This record gives sequence, structure tokens and C-alpha cells, in this order.
Amino acid sequence: MNFKRRKLGTEAELANAYIRSVVKPFIRSLVKYLASQKQLKTLDPEATARIFIGSLVYYFLVQEVLHGKESLPMKRDRLIDSLISLITCKEA
Repeated sequence: MNFKRRKLGTEAELANAYIRSVVKPFIRSLVKYLASQKQLKTLDPEATARIFIGSLVYYFLVQEVLHGKESLPMKRDRLIDSLISLITCKEA
């Protein structure tokens, strides 16, 4: 039992290290970029950044990890173009 707790603690530590060193800086950079682009008129740059990143992660999970490219195919460029269109309020 002690080994399991120790292993879970290690996984949690690795997850936190990844979030601190990769995820947070990436979100921070994207938020800064979105906030600086006044023509986008985003109400919440952080929420918009998380939606954008979450959509890309979801796409990867479904298409690659869950092998959805055979049963639920979608071209990567189609998704990206649609995300950009949503954020910029322009047609893709």
C-alpha cells in the first residue's frame, strides 16, 4: 500500500511539474498574444486560450490515441481553420 501511495505521489509530482513548466507558460503566452490583439475583441483571453488548446488536445486524443481517424475522420487543417474563424469572427 505504501508503494502505491508513493507511486501516485510521484505521478502527481510529474503532472504538476509538466503543468508548471509546459502548460502554464504556453497558456500565459497565448493569453498575452490574444489580449494584445484588440481586433479580436475576446471577452476573456484566458478562457479563449484554454478553449483553443483544449480543442487541439481533444482532436489529438480522438484522432490519434483513440484511433478516431478511421471512424470519425477530420482533417487537421479543417479544425484549425474553424478555430481561427471562431476566434477572429471571420469566415474560414
